[in-house]
Amino acid sequence: MTEFVATVDRELGIDLLIVSAGILTGRPRGDATETGDAARRLIEVNLIAAVETLHLALPGMLGRGGGEIVLISSLSGLAPLPDAPAYSASKTGLLFYGLALREAVAKSGLKVVVACPGYVTTPLLAGHRGARPGEVSAEEAARRIIAGLDANKGLIGFPLPLYWLSRIALLAPEFLRRPVMSLFRFHMVG
Repeated sequence: MTEFVATVDRELGIDLLIVSAGILTGRPRGDATETGDAARRLIEVNLIAAVETLHLALPGMLGRGGGEIVLISSLSGLAPLPDAPAYSASKTGLLFYGLALREAVAKSGLKVVVACPGYVTTPLLAGHRGARPGEVSAEEAARRIIAGLDANKGLIGFPLPLYWLSRIALLAPEFLRRPVMSLFRFHMVG
């Protein structure tokens, strides 16, 4: 990856970087949570590899004084899913990393946005068994992310009702949050 990014940056110059690393293990049916090995692997891919990839392109972008970075997080980064603690943790980490990076490079000409989609119809959700309210196609998700990038929104979230519920979820007392989050329980197959 290091060689690939260096070659592309040297030959073409990277002016748009979309970091969309993502796997979802969740809990298998009948288990309380994912395994420790699955959690570690998920965090390595969704958070650590995403940040490492970003840092491969960042020096060149900063050196050129511009460009755009989109980090794909998730609404579960705002409202953790009880059936996917590692996934939620990885997306929360990426969300806050991106928002902090946005501020850190604000005067450099580099634009950083973090997208927090809800359910998007992709192979990632193929094994997801549970409610998926507000699910959108990959094309619709891309359209919304591009619109947010064009508007230079620091945080892009959709669908709007779930986005706002997710934003206030951690402020709600547990006796209210727990029954609402139970509506999003799921397990993984395959």
